[in-house]
Amino acid sequence: MLAALIVASLGILFGCGRQPNTVYPVLQEKGGLIRVDISAMSTSSCRFFTYPSRSGRNVDYLVYKDSAGTARVTLDACRTCYRWRRGYRLEGEEVVCVKCDMRFPLDGLAEGTGSCVPIKVPAAIEGGTLVISASDLEEGARYF
Repeated sequence: MLAALIVASLGILFGCGRQPNTVYPVLQEKGGLIRVDISAMSTSSCRFFTYPSRSGRNVDYLVYKDSAGTARVTLDACRTCYRWRRGYRLEGEEVVCVKCDMRFPLDGLAEGTGSCVPIKVPAAIEGGTLVISASDLEEGARYF
């Protein structure tokens, strides 16, 4: 009993405990592209999605709008904490790393610096739709 308590405590202290898998909506790829309807998204908000990659890994990503209404995409991972597979959560107008608790305002996320900033994914805007190349999400599969 004491040994189990010690192991659990070490897992919490050092981030070894895995978070339960969160299920995000999956948007279907068509012609190598994923299209996200952003017309109804409010500013300073984000939505999480999953892309089932060809490698069999689910690539979680977030689509967000800053306060100016500019839509962008990042992986739900960073180059530092990705190995713990915990990703980010949204708190108000900030994205917060679940592993190290680093906070990034949505307004500065595109220019963010540091090792825990979410990994950017290129995207284009066509009317009220954000267009993401599936190949860019495939490249991000190594972080999941």
